[in-house]
Amino acid sequence: MDLRHHLRVWMRWKLLLIVGFLLAIVLGIFATFKPAGAGLEWRSEAVYATKSRLFVTQPGFPWGRVTLPGAVSGQASAAPTPADKADGVDFADPARFSNLAIVYAYLAQSDEVRALIRPLPEPGQINVIWQATGSGDALPLLELTAKGNTAIGAQQLNEKAIKAMKGYLNAQLDKSNVPDGQRVQIQVLNPPLPGKIESGRTPTLSVVAFVLIMVGTLLLLYILENLYPTPVRNAGLRLEDPIDEGAWTDGATARIDDHKAWPPVTVEPPAEKVRPSA
Repeated sequence: MDLRHHLRVWMRWKLLLIVGFLLAIVLGIFATFKPAGAGLEWRSEAVYATKSRLFVTQPGFPWGRVTLPGAVSGQASAAPTPADKADGVDFADPARFSNLAIVYAYLAQSDEVRALIRPLPEPGQINVIWQATGSGDALPLLELTAKGNTAIGAQQLNEKAIKAMKGYLNAQLDKSNVPDGQRVQIQVLNPPLPGKIESGRTPTLSVVAFVLIMVGTLLLLYILENLYPTPVRNAGLRLEDPIDEGAWTDGATARIDDHKAWPPVTVEPPAEKVRPSA
């Protein structure tokens, strides 16, 4: 590849190249931004997301006990202590909380729970999934993800979703007159932090638009050069004229043949053969 040849082509069509470059910049900017008064604003809203982790458990922290006093049948248990009787705590099978976590994940995304949040979020703004082990067994842990147009908005929505979920469960327990010692608790292990940007407001589209326009400009430039090649600079030269070493013919890279004309060739008649004497 002859770089000097490409530079000469670009210099010849430099006006087209400049126009294409400016057009690529302008369209690249407007691919991501739009006019807004005297300035520009993003075409797409930013989406921020934040997560929190919830623990489905019960009073008395059964996960720290070797045996569970007052456990349900089929579980190893010890005799209830006076403190347990005073608190009215009945310990359940720990595996039950893992199953409840799956149920609560669906309840947290239901219309009834979303209706407790103001302003009312869109269905896709709140997502709750249960955690599982490497083998696929469910854990009594929930991961709640909330999305918003600002970092603080996503954090506040996550906090409101947790509050709405707790409020819905407590309302149902109050309606059923469930004692405090037998109620499932939702503990916040990891509270939500200000959200991090997840999508939107990325310059990728601008970069793609700029590259495509510049490629199209160069393609048009070489098409025009092929249709209208660079004029011959050494038109009318004769072989005996001095050669300009910097000159080029028909836009090609080959120089004019610098061989001088060959001198005329003199053809001598063949010598007569001498017959030998007898």
